[in-house]
Amino acid sequence: NTKEFCRDCADAAHAFRRGHACLRYTGRAAELVRGMKYRGESYVCEAAGDLMARRYFSLADPESGELPAWDAVVNAPMSARKRQLRGYDQAELIASAFARRVRLPHLRGALARTADTAVMSSLGREERLRNLTGTIACKADPGGGATILLIDDVYTTGATADTCAEALLDAGAAAVDVFVFAIGADGRRADE
Repeated sequence: NTKEFCRDCADAAHAFRRGHACLRYTGRAAELVRGMKYRGESYVCEAAGDLMARRYFSLADPESGELPAWDAVVNAPMSARKRQLRGYDQAELIASAFARRVRLPHLRGALARTADTAVMSSLGREERLRNLTGTIACKADPGGGATILLIDDVYTTGATADTCAEALLDAGAAAVDVFVFAIGADGRRADE
């Protein structure tokens, strides 16, 4: 349900089928993300994965109790340089925690950054897409016809989600959904 995700999904076409967010990027959620990304607080990733699992279970159809079905979880990749500097990839840690809790396989390393990109926090959607062009590749077979859940920490413009989804679809995935820990409040960019 795109209305549930954000204004961006209602207003723009995306490579992914649908998206979900756990929290809005405001207040404490924004502090948690900044801690994961900039203050070395890797332990927060486990809690983020747990909160996302709780949100997942709340997505059950009220009539049937049926949950959204995915074949595997894949995380948005971080460049090798950033990972080395940070010491971990927060999206990978979040995805691992989430996958364990909901009992889905996590295809660790399925996506990889093939080149470093410019810092994107000040870029708009089109600039981010240009910045990401050709920099994310699928390194693992997601399974022909598989439905993949892409996990990331923050949804800003959808450029990373689209680039990752395109790589997975090109590799044979049937569909890609996106689930993020935080999204900009009221559908605005998370870094505004």
